Amino acid sequence: MSSRPAPPPRSLSVAELDLDAPDGNVLSLRPAPGGPPLLSGGDVYALVRLRGRPAATVTGTVPEGQDAAGVLAALARARLATTGPRSDAERFAARSRPVPEGPPPRTSVIVATRERPGSLARALDSLLVQDHPDHEVIVVDNAPRTTDTR
Repeated sequence: MSSRPAPPPRSLSVAELDLDAPDGNVLSLRPAPGGPPLLSGGDVYALVRLRGRPAATVTGTVPEGQDAAGVLAALARARLATTGPRSDAERFAARSRPVPEGPPPRTSVIVATRERPGSLARALDSLLVQDHPDHEVIVVDNAPRTTDTR
């Protein structure tokens, strides 16, 4: 058995795509907070927002020379179409559910990391721009060899 080296990892851009409705127009496409600019062509992982509110995630390949916003918006629309209510009864039930009164519950986000301070910084930047009113972010540095994460 011959052992071949693993192929080099492909670059993956991380972005935020904001739509005005599940089947609507693109409001914006931008790199994730603290992240590098989007690559021209290649794979993109995008947080999809509907008028600023997180709604889904998509991963897709944007061919060289094509409009990244258009490609990702098509993927997002398809994703949102399959994750939304399907029947009239389900749509009615979704609209008629009572909205909880009072503030949303406290939320904790736990981020596990090890020796990746740059990636951690981008992740924390993304978490800090969310608008949940009562949250905490806990970073767990698993077996650090350096103090770079701190």
